[in-house]
Amino acid sequence: MKLSGWKLAVSVLAALILAGEIYGPAMAGVFVLDDLYLPFAHANASTMPVGAWLAGQRPVLMLSYWINYGMSGVNPSAYHWTNVLLHVVNAGFVFAILRRLTRNELISALAAGIFLVHPIQTEAVAYVAGRSDVLSALFSLAAYLMFLRIREAGATWAGIAPVAVLFVCAVLCKEQAAVLPGALLLTDFWLGGIAAVRVNARLHGLFVVLGAAGGAFVAWRLSLADTAGLGLAGLGPMDYFFTQCRVVWHYLKLVVLPLGLNIDTDFAISRSLFDQGSIIGLVAILALIAGAWRIRPKHPLVGLGLLLFLLWLVPTSSFMPIRDVVAERRVYLPLAGLLLAAAGYLARSAVSKEVLLAGGGVAMLVLSVLTYGRAEALCEPETSLTSVPVGG
Repeated sequence: MKLSGWKLAVSVLAALILAGEIYGPAMAGVFVLDDLYLPFAHANASTMPVGAWLAGQRPVLMLSYWINYGMSGVNPSAYHWTNVLLHVVNAGFVFAILRRLTRNELISALAAGIFLVHPIQTEAVAYVAGRSDVLSALFSLAAYLMFLRIREAGATWAGIAPVAVLFVCAVLCKEQAAVLPGALLLTDFWLGGIAAVRVNARLHGLFVVLGAAGGAFVAWRLSLADTAGLGLAGLGPMDYFFTQCRVVWHYLKLVVLPLGLNIDTDFAISRSLFDQGSIIGLVAILALIAGAWRIRPKHPLVGLGLLLFLLWLVPTSSFMPIRDVVAERRVYLPLAGLLLAAAGYLARSAVSKEVLLAGGGVAMLVLSVLTYGRAEALCEPETSLTSVPVGG
């Protein structure tokens, strides 16, 4: 199942060239929006001790910015390139995960290519502040891949330790990664039933504890935030939940038909289950879950992928209010779940390699063009470090 050395080298080089091309406008872009409030943008950044950089709620993320600053100061291109390189690594992890699950190298490569070039990923990749999603996904995907490698033989403490470390790093990049223990437990049960969960009881037991700690960390983080949390003015937990019943389908629509992408989407709030059609969205979500269970015997990976998509959206699309009810970057990691569902279906279909290559090639070409245009629009110099001083 391993790629030969030359295939791996060619694949990595091709991914880097492709990503560099479609995100070319971002490389020449400036810092915009929330980028201007990150530590490297402060006027006294050069005299700040490393402890001051890491003192916030996302120290692993801030460490990456500190390294960027130490190497290139406030050169935006270096920060953008770092995001793109991390994105390429994530596409590699998606390929490795799908290949391990589907046992089909071609389909896994095409799915990883879609992950790499899909325009819904642009907000996370081309926007320097979007690195929280990209870097958190990197640690989450690495942990998930390592889990897949150890689960069948039974997880030993030596195998569990690096998965746990990767999970902690993911949470310290972005709090949404706290659902990873649920993803591991779901995968074990879905693919192997209760017997598999019992075999890996020590891993799941540890991750229950880590997940609880992660949940407590998230609760503490939200208590300090003024853009999210139960006390958010004008947006209660039920209002948010009713709205997210529609937002989930908005995200799915953007994955299938990525038109109308917007960094500041004006999305109407649902104040009741019957407002704006929220009940339809909720019933459809429940039907999707039921459908995933129903097709599990015949198409286990399709059902697993759909449920992982929903699970990875839970931190931002359930009951915890966030002022921005819609943000495309929140689909960055969940997209991998949808790609698993698609890859799982294709791996069991009778579609020929020629059709897969032709269809996948056309899809990647169209998506690449859309991503280039999206990166160009997102990185317009509305505000920059050269025009807006930040910090004191």
